[in-house]
Amino acid sequence: MKKLSIFLVLMYCVFVLPAKSPAGSLAEKKTVEIKEKFFIQQCNDVYFNFKNYKDTIIKIEGICEVLPKEFMFSYNLFRNTPGCCGDDGKIGFMFDYDGDTELKGNDWISVTANVNVKQENGFSLVYLDVIEVTVKAERGAEFVES
Repeated sequence: MKKLSIFLVLMYCVFVLPAKSPAGSLAEKKTVEIKEKFFIQQCNDVYFNFKNYKDTIIKIEGICEVLPKEFMFSYNLFRNTPGCCGDDGKIGFMFDYDGDTELKGNDWISVTANVNVKQENGFSLVYLDVIEVTVKAERGAEFVES
């Protein structure tokens, strides 16, 4: 009987306790790094398939844009893309940040974040819920085509 009790306790610890861990803890989350190659496609995938990224940490680099006060968010991380008239497009994500590092327009930044969505005036707005922001000296490709 004692062996059966020990066995049951071990089975509980192995199979039941992990299933009851807090959903979305950092240890459980997968990480997706959005790189220069396929930057546009990966960003679009996050926007169009948001539910697939609910428990995912995103790592992304790009140009920092300080947004005007009337915007819903304080910053935009983006890269330039082809647009309707040449190279006048942008793609990236908006975010808020109140950390110690001062962010300036045109800084090259690396952001680690959870993807989240905010409902506003009947629209769903995908944004980054920042975990960490780093200003980097070395810049990547400011213009991406894929």
